Amino acid sequence: MNQDNVDPRILQYNERLKNTLRDELLNYKERFPEECEPDQVLEFIGNQLNLFGRDSQEGHITCSAWVVDPQRSAAILVRHRRLNKWVQPGGHIEPFESPLSGAVREAAEETGITDFVILDERLFDVSVHWFPEGKDGPAHFHYDLRYLLQAPVKADLYANNETDGAAWIPLEQLQNYSGEETVLKMAEKTWRWSPAGKHVRE
Repeated sequence: MNQDNVDPRILQYNERLKNTLRDELLNYKERFPEECEPDQVLEFIGNQLNLFGRDSQEGHITCSAWVVDPQRSAAILVRHRRLNKWVQPGGHIEPFESPLSGAVREAAEETGITDFVILDERLFDVSVHWFPEGKDGPAHFHYDLRYLLQAPVKADLYANNETDGAAWIPLEQLQNYSGEETVLKMAEKTWRWSPAGKHVRE
């Protein structure tokens, strides 16, 4: 990929962030040694200068939020307009933004909730998936970094211009809304997770 048109400050920020992301991914691998996706993300980080640029033909790092209720019995899914499927809130990372900050921002934009608890600053899940051709250019990979958030009890939801709805889905009913293996995997991780929270307002 040609980096000539990329703001050099963004490339410098990306370089500084690489070590942090490597540490997060290596920690994740220790907790989930059976998963292969972290190795794919580590390889991508090692080969790319502009980690989040949407003009990369190879793909870019994205972020998602797995948002649960205080009882951790339900999660928020949004109906993605382009993909026409129920998925977790998430999207692209803005310049000079960390993946965790991006996940909180995207969750707020796609659900209307402005008050979250970051249940864990470590990576909750990692996914590498093919994204179809569209307004962002040719088909490409999303190297998605996912974080665990908690929303207030009975928080009201609304849909933004990129989604056709947002809903609280009981974890035991997720398979009725999504056949995505990674969504169902995050439900299983929710049941196994142990708490260590931090509060944040978007």
